[in-house]
Amino acid sequence: MSDWLTVSIDAKDGATLRGRAHFISFEVCHIPHEPIFPVQLAVDAWERMKSGLPHLNGERWHVSDNEASAIAAGMELRDEFAALWSMLMGKQVPVSAAEYALLRRDFNEHRRVIERQYGVRLSGSLTGVAGGGGTAWAVPDRAAFRERTAAIITQYAMDGPHNVPEPDEDDGDPDGYPVEDRIMELTDFDLPVDQLPFVGFTATFSDPRYLTHMAGGMRWSTGFIGADIG
Repeated sequence: MSDWLTVSIDAKDGATLRGRAHFISFEVCHIPHEPIFPVQLAVDAWERMKSGLPHLNGERWHVSDNEASAIAAGMELRDEFAALWSMLMGKQVPVSAAEYALLRRDFNEHRRVIERQYGVRLSGSLTGVAGGGGTAWAVPDRAAFRERTAAIITQYAMDGPHNVPEPDEDDGDPDGYPVEDRIMELTDFDLPVDQLPFVGFTATFSDPRYLTHMAGGMRWSTGFIGADIG
């Protein structure tokens, strides 16, 4: 999944999270109006911490790799986060070396046995591992994710966009020139993060335990944009 935003977490106060979403791509620009966005971010951060922090260029985390893994594994809501991640990205189904070989050979012919066994619908994505076997990915359940989000987020507000260039006079009526188009026409996304176009957001969760792993000062890039992806 490509990265379309860089997220800066400005503060966590109890069950409320405040941050900014900076636009970093001229290929995709979606203003995250919907409350699925902060849940996507919380789940994305949890998965990254659980798997070990990548520490890519410009990313900032409030804990070390080992501390991140321990926090994610010890969260009271870890089972719910795992379920939310499966809804968002698709459940991971372990397959044997023989099953993996059959799926690689003719996916449509052999998928139904796996689907009946695990009660899922496979997406077609396969990941192999050394020594044979691997993982088959189920189709994400984005509708279930949205439904669950409605019970998780109690308030969501967004401000901006900010740092957006004004339209040129030659562009005609500025009111008819969508802000997303102006952002995507930027030719330089290699600016310092604070100079990039961004929206601010404030989200209140129904339970502060959803934010156990979050902290002010976090910054990472993500492909989640507050809309269905993939």
